[in-house]
Amino acid sequence: MTVASWLTGVTPLLMGLVSDPDSVSRILDAMTTTIIRWLQAQLDAVRQPEGIMLLDDIVGMISGNHYEQLVQPHLRRIFDEFDGLIRIYHNDTPCPHLLESLTQANFDVFNFSHEMDIARVKAQMGHRVALMGNVPPLDVGVRGTPADVARWARECLDKGAPGGGMILSFQCKGKRGGSFGGGVSPGTPPENIDALVEAAAAQNRQSKTSHALQS
Repeated sequence: MTVASWLTGVTPLLMGLVSDPDSVSRILDAMTTTIIRWLQAQLDAVRQPEGIMLLDDIVGMISGNHYEQLVQPHLRRIFDEFDGLIRIYHNDTPCPHLLESLTQANFDVFNFSHEMDIARVKAQMGHRVALMGNVPPLDVGVRGTPADVARWARECLDKGAPGGGMILSFQCKGKRGGSFGGGVSPGTPPENIDALVEAAAAQNRQSKTSHALQS
């Protein structure tokens, strides 16, 4: 959807889902083929690649019916093409209405908006995909202190880490920020990154200690 919008514009693309779905489907089919070939070209140039990452925020702007009928087949086709690699899907548009449907797209990791409650995403998707997130990049990552980052990180881990399948990162919001999945926000203090890394390390130590005590 994002690549297609570069050709058509966002508004015409979204309106076309309703007014001319056949034409939009043909555009998305061409874009899907292009993306697969582009990813394959990148993989051919990388020594021992481990995965791919697909970024598409516009998917979160459409209804569940339009997603399932017109978009999911193309999204699934991309991820099916790279079976055996780690497949990460980034969508930082809040889209709680798509969570159940997105689990059918055959990706392994979901990098999502920090505006969605991580506990809800975990409950609906966590047993099927790993979650990546979810510390706000600008208000906390750039403007916050290491203590702010640590507090947010612990909250994310408290909600998302139980049962496994949680990758801690700064999570982006539109053009205002970035994540470790898609780029760190300009101006992020190094000590805030250190605080995020330490929060993840502390969680790992706690998990190992808890496992040893249970054993």
